[in-house]
Amino acid sequence: MSSIHGCRRGEGSVILRLSFLIAALVLLGQAAAPGTTIIPVTDRELYQRADVIVHGVVLSSEVQEVENGMIETVSVVRPFGVVKGSLGGDLVLHQIGGRLRDGRFVQIWGRPEYTPGREVVVFAIARTQGDFQTAEMMLGKFEVHQDERFSLFAVPDRVLQSHPGVTWQRPAPRKLDREDASSRGEDGAEGFEADRPRELAGFLAYLSAGASGVCESAEAAQGALRPVEHPEAVRLHAAPEWGNIGNSLWRYTNNATAVWTFSGTANITGGGPAESQGAVNAWTNNPNSAINYTLGAGSSNLIQLNALSSPCGWSTCISGSGVIGCGGPNGGDSNSWRGDNYSTITGGTVWLRSYCSMNGFSSVTTQAVLTHELGHTLGLGHSDQNVSSHDVCRGDESVAQMRSSVQGFTALGTDDQDAIRWLYGDGLNSCSATPTVSSLTPSPAPPWNVGTTITWTATATGGTAPLQYEFLLYTGATATWSVARGYSTTNSWSWTPSQVGQYAVQVWVRSNGSTASYDAWMGSGFFNITSAGGLPTITSLTASLTLPQQAGTPITWTATATGVTAPLQYQFLLYTGATANWSVSRAYSTSNTWSWTPSQAGQYAVQVWVRNNGSATAYDAWRGSGFFTIGTSGGAPTITSLAAGPALPQAAGTAITWTAMATGGTAPLQYQFLLYSGASGTWSVARAYSTSNTWAWTPSQAGQYAVQTWVRNNGSAASYDTWTGSGFFNISP
Repeated sequence: MSSIHGCRRGEGSVILRLSFLIAALVLLGQAAAPGTTIIPVTDRELYQRADVIVHGVVLSSEVQEVENGMIETVSVVRPFGVVKGSLGGDLVLHQIGGRLRDGRFVQIWGRPEYTPGREVVVFAIARTQGDFQTAEMMLGKFEVHQDERFSLFAVPDRVLQSHPGVTWQRPAPRKLDREDASSRGEDGAEGFEADRPRELAGFLAYLSAGASGVCESAEAAQGALRPVEHPEAVRLHAAPEWGNIGNSLWRYTNNATAVWTFSGTANITGGGPAESQGAVNAWTNNPNSAINYTLGAGSSNLIQLNALSSPCGWSTCISGSGVIGCGGPNGGDSNSWRGDNYSTITGGTVWLRSYCSMNGFSSVTTQAVLTHELGHTLGLGHSDQNVSSHDVCRGDESVAQMRSSVQGFTALGTDDQDAIRWLYGDGLNSCSATPTVSSLTPSPAPPWNVGTTITWTATATGGTAPLQYEFLLYTGATATWSVARGYSTTNSWSWTPSQVGQYAVQVWVRSNGSTASYDAWMGSGFFNITSAGGLPTITSLTASLTLPQQAGTPITWTATATGVTAPLQYQFLLYTGATANWSVSRAYSTSNTWSWTPSQAGQYAVQVWVRNNGSATAYDAWRGSGFFTIGTSGGAPTITSLAAGPALPQAAGTAITWTAMATGGTAPLQYQFLLYSGASGTWSVARAYSTSNTWAWTPSQAGQYAVQTWVRNNGSAASYDTWTGSGFFNISP
C-alpha cells in the first residue's frame, strides 16, 4: 500500500532562471540546453495565476516551426469541464520547445509534455498572440491516474517523468496565511508537497471553490497508479484522409487484386509494355502491402497507351507541356477501414496522352506517369494537395510519385509507400514505425555439440524495406561479443561451433537507409555447446541430515549426476542470508561431496554446479537446495502477542507503550521495534535490539502508521528469527 493522500494542496513554481539562445539552438541543431531553476509555491498560488483551469483529454500534441525559426509544441485538450475561466471550444496550448523531424530542436527543461489520449488537469494562462500556454511550465500540468480500486488521482507532472535539467530551490522563509499553512503543515514548513498526487474529485471541488478554505486529505491510494487513457479521443479532430480523390475516399476491399490490359502503342521505343509492367510492379512489389496488380489480356481495366482524347480534357497529342496522363477508379457500394468510410473500388482506367513525336518523352517519364495514374486507381490523391491525419511522416510529399506534377524517376516515394501501407498493408509507416523482430529461431533445435551446423533465422516486420540484418555472437570463453555476419538483406546466418563453451546470439535489424546501429534487436539467451557426449544431468542434491539443523552441526552435501564425458567436475556454492551473498564454498573438483559445519544461525541455501570434463563454461548443469534455516540450540522463538497500551486509535501527543510477548528460543530473547510512517511511506527502526520487550512512543503528528516487532534468539546473527505486526492504524489530530 502506498501512502498517497488526495486533496492536499501542493507546490507550483516560479521560473527563477531560464537562459538560452533560440537562434543558436535552431541553427546548431544539437546544443546543450541550460537548466531551469524553480522555487515552490502552493496550489492556491497556482490557481491565482491561471486564467483557465481545465479537466479534459489530450487530443493531439505536435511540434511545428513558427515565425523566425522558432520551434514550439502545440497541444489540444478537449474539456470535460472548465474549473476556472471560460473557453469557447478546445484548450489550445503553445509551449516553446520540441524536436522537428529534420532533427532541429529547442530543449527547455521543465517543459510539460502532453500525450494524446491521456486525461489531464491543466492550469493555463492566456497568450497575447491568442490561445494559451501551461502556467508555471510543468507544474501547471497534472495527469489523471487510477489506483487498483479505480479511484482517480491528479498526479503532478513533476513525478511523471525525469527532469534532469531542473533545479529545485526552496523559497526563503515567509509568513503564511491559514490556507497556505494548511497545505504546508501547521508550522508553515516548506516541503515538496508537489510530489503528492491529489484525489481527483476533492482536488476539482477545491479548485471550483476558488482554492479557498482547507482541503481535507482523502483516502490513500491502493497499489500502483496507472494513467487513464482515452484512445478514442485521439481521432476526434477531423482531417482529410488517404484515399481522397475529389474529397471522396476510395479503396479496394480485395487487397487491390486486379488485372490490367494495355491498349494501343505509346510513341516511344518499345511501345510502352515495359513501362506498363514497371508501373504495375512498383505497386505490387511493395513488401508491406497486399496490392496485387498484374498485366493480362481481356480485362476491362485498361491502360490506354496512345490516347488522343480522354475525360480529363485533352483532344490532341502532347508536345512540350500540358496534361500528360489521367486515371482513376470506378465502383460502388461502401466499406469501412481503420475507422474511415470509403467508396468501394472495383476497377479503373488509365490514359497516357499520345506523344506528338517519337520519344517526345523518355521511358522514365512514361513509366512515372503510368505509376502515378495507377496510384489514382488505388484511391490515392495528390500528395501535395491532400493531407492525411494518418500521415505522421510529413515533408516527403514533394518526392512522391503521387505529386501533382510528373517525377523524373520511377520508384515509389516514402509518402506513396506509407499511403498504401495504410490502405492495403500493415498500417505502419516509414519514419515513426521501426521494425519489430518477432522471432530468432535456430535449426536444428538444441542441444548442440561441437561441429553441428546451426542456422539462425530472424523474422521481422515493419520499418522500411528491404530490412537489414546483422548477427552477433557472444563467446563465454572470452566474455566478448563480436559481429558474426555484417548487415545484409539476408535474414539467416549459419554457424558451426568449433569448441565447447557458453554462447549467445543476437540479431540486429534496421530499416533500409537507417544509419542507426540497430532499430530493433532480439537475443537467443545463453546456451551451451557441448562435446559429443552431451550435457550432464543432475539427478539429486541431498544433505546427510534432515533440515533444519542447529549451528555447529556437520552436514555433508552429496550431488548425483550422470554424463558421458567423465570425469565430471563439481563445484558447491553457499548463500548466506546475513550478507545476502553467494560464495564458492568448494571449487571445481571431481569429488561430488562437500562437508559444512554452520557456525551461526540464519538463512542459507546450497547449489552444486556440474560440468563435463574439459568444459570451459561456468557450468553445464546446476541444482539448488532451496532456502533453509540453521537455528540455535533452543529452536526458533514464537511471538504470542503485540499489544498497544492504551488501546488504539489514539490522538497525536498520547504516550503509547507497545509490549511484545514471546516464548521459546534461546534466552534472553532480543526484541527490536520498527515504525511505518504514512507521511514518508517508509519503515524505520524505532528501537534497536535489546532484551526489553516494550517500547514507549508518543506520536507527534496525525497520520497513518504501523508497528512491527522483530524477535531473535540470544546469539543469533539473523535479521530476525520471527516477527509480527500491528497492521495499519490512524493517529488523529
